Amino acid sequence: MPTESSSGPRESRGGITKDGSSHLRRSLVEGCCNMGSRRPGPKRADPARPVSAAVERIAAAGNERLLERYGRLAGGGIHANKARMAVVRETARWIWVIGLQVQSELANA
Repeated sequence: MPTESSSGPRESRGGITKDGSSHLRRSLVEGCCNMGSRRPGPKRADPARPVSAAVERIAAAGNERLLERYGRLAGGGIHANKARMAVVRETARWIWVIGLQVQSELANA
């Protein structure tokens, strides 16, 4: 799980720690291992599991940003594993944002 210790204008982000669910951590890392071969653009959603337009927008923005970030880091001379871990950390944040959106939608329904 990512660590952060920020206060006011100061931002300090740490590395991936071994806190939290090992299954979730492993899933995030394995999910980001194919960053170099990912294609931009949305994936087909499962019709049996509809999602709101807001969640689709957040997911599309996250996917675009993550691909751009990985390409910038890996292409800039950063080791591929280090670039993947940066993407894993940011993926966890995007998942959190999507969860907050879904929670808000369920509360308003």
